[in-house]
Amino acid sequence: MSDLDKFKKIIKSSSTKKSFKKYSKREIISKLSLKYNKNDKGEYFTKKYTYNQKYPEKLKYTQKLDKKLYGSEISIRDLIFFDLETTSLSLGAGNYPFLIGIGFLKNKKFVIKQFLYSEMGSENAIIDELKSYIKDKVFVTYNGKCFDIPLLKNRLLINSTKYSAKKKSIDLLYIMRRLFKYKLKKFDLQTVSAYLNTARDKYIDIHGSEIPKVFKDYIHFGEIKDMKKVLYHNERDIFSLFKMLKFIEFEHNSYSSDKKLILGIIEYELLSNKYFLLKNINHDKFLKKDNINYKILKNIIIYYKRQKKWEKVENIILKSLKVFTQNLFLIKEITKVYYLRLKKYKKAVIYATTGYKIASKYGLNNEKKYYLKIINRYKS
Repeated sequence: MSDLDKFKKIIKSSSTKKSFKKYSKREIISKLSLKYNKNDKGEYFTKKYTYNQKYPEKLKYTQKLDKKLYGSEISIRDLIFFDLETTSLSLGAGNYPFLIGIGFLKNKKFVIKQFLYSEMGSENAIIDELKSYIKDKVFVTYNGKCFDIPLLKNRLLINSTKYSAKKKSIDLLYIMRRLFKYKLKKFDLQTVSAYLNTARDKYIDIHGSEIPKVFKDYIHFGEIKDMKKVLYHNERDIFSLFKMLKFIEFEHNSYSSDKKLILGIIEYELLSNKYFLLKNINHDKFLKKDNINYKILKNIIIYYKRQKKWEKVENIILKSLKVFTQNLFLIKEITKVYYLRLKKYKKAVIYATTGYKIASKYGLNNEKKYYLKIINRYKS
């Protein structure tokens, strides 16, 4: 079949009237376990889920993984977990968030509430109801910084609803990338959810790319079979956000025991110049020949160099060289510490000579020049 024939087939199938049964609102409510709602702006459906969950009163560790939040005092009751299911992936005026899911803490429970279109005119009614939930809240999203929050602001504007975000949002995508940089290869919501053991039944879930079509079949033809999957997908996404935050706040002991987590965190600390783990980390735990250990030690050395604690830098490098004996980074760093900082020139030449021999062995001409300069300068 030619590409033209394939295209004609797609056009024909999309224009063919569906043979789905047209359910009444009463039947939709019954089959999807929804609640009917109406206000002076219109009508819409809602669905509610409640979970008994332990949670901290205030966030303590999340802010330390996002420099924009560093030093902020955030009560967990100020959070609103937020996820949209939309008619497309654009941010334009033609993209409708037909299902808005929010999560919040109430009476020691985690509550998820979903707002679903009952008809194409439902948006204004949903937006009007949503205002009271999101007012003065801190949004918790997954890539919401680039999609969910800008789209919501667009829809509020289109519906002539005034809203200004007074507080910063928490985008867990960026925090998960920092935290799990050396543990996961992908950082989509489903991959991270699976790693954190958030139950998600693949037989009743749906891929995000299929969701816009499900909505069109639901709103135009009354098909509701797959809408149940969309509701499930959205609920699992929001619950996953809560699970991620719980991991950050409750599993912080693993920050000092899981080497891959440690490496991801301390790399971000060096990048942001905000330190909480590096200040107290015990470098002796990583004096074993392993690539992750070496990277951790390297970052610890950089940290203490920034603090200008040269005796500490000397101590860590000398211990590290007993494990990573011919590592040129360590040899160069100890040479610089002795030559430039501690003024122990004889020791500087000893390590410069070692570095020169290793660099010569591997044909590293620039490194050879550096070491030779120090050796010759001392001789003169």
